Amino acid sequence: MKKVLFILCSFLLAFAVEAQTKTSVITNVWEYSAPNAPYGYQNGFFKIMEEQGKLKGEIIIQQTTVSIPNIKKENDKYTCSFFMEGQTIDVNFIFKDKNLLEGQALGGGMDIPFTCKPAKK
Repeated sequence: MKKVLFILCSFLLAFAVEAQTKTSVITNVWEYSAPNAPYGYQNGFFKIMEEQGKLKGEIIIQQTTVSIPNIKKENDKYTCSFFMEGQTIDVNFIFKDKNLLEGQALGGGMDIPFTCKPAKK
């Protein structure tokens, strides 16, 4: 009986840690690269945070920080929007693994693919 209880508790603990890890892995500071973006916007940082169970973020480009109040997750795809230089930028991305996000930014008539890797600390 003790062995069964120990195995059950171990399983539940492992499941809880795995669930927490998936959420906490995407909440990170990511360094993005968008080689096809206009000059000055090709590199920056994408900070994803969780507050009260909801994702939000910030884009840091050229020492300017733009707030993203809501990042939505639908199936395996994340979407968000932010306003920069008079235009709305719609962003969608997927979480490939703990070291890679891939997506595209749509705005100003442009479709710009990007990748993100965890920022060096």
